[in-house]
Amino acid sequence: MIGALAACAPAQLPTPTPSATPIVLPTLPPTWTPTPSFTPVSPLPTFTPTPTPTLAPTLAAASLCESFYTDTNLNRRRIFARDMHITLLAQSPAPDVTIRFMAVHHVTGANKGVDMPGGGMTGFQLPVRQLPGTGRYDWTIRIVSPVYGEICEREGWFLVARLESTRAEEAEVR
Repeated sequence: MIGALAACAPAQLPTPTPSATPIVLPTLPPTWTPTPSFTPVSPLPTFTPTPTPTLAPTLAAASLCESFYTDTNLNRRRIFARDMHITLLAQSPAPDVTIRFMAVHHVTGANKGVDMPGGGMTGFQLPVRQLPGTGRYDWTIRIVSPVYGEICEREGWFLVARLESTRAEEAEVR
């Protein structure tokens, strides 16, 4: 069998002929061929806390005072018995303010106060028994603003008696 294969082969291999035209072999497009390059690892992002925006922009002082609403049982220069309550409802549209009530004894200067948040309707009841004593009290209600300070003051006075209330409806109100 080897002899049969040898008879089929040509006697001499062809010799290559030189050519002036360069042989161009096909190559891959540049986008297919990755080029090795050093890429540094990027640092992790640094998150910087940002201040929380306020719900509403700060109003002008005049606008704050115009929209400051109060309703209280102190308006009539009342006489309170020791078992009664001072009641206050207040509203300010600015969430960054404080509504402050203060009752100061006219003679001794002893006081009792309450701070309430702004930004809506708020209220409280202060038992008269918690005041430092009997006598005349000067009261103020005002807005305390981080921008304008203490503004929109409303004031008056009331008396605290030594006796308990004799009004029958007072027990029902409490």
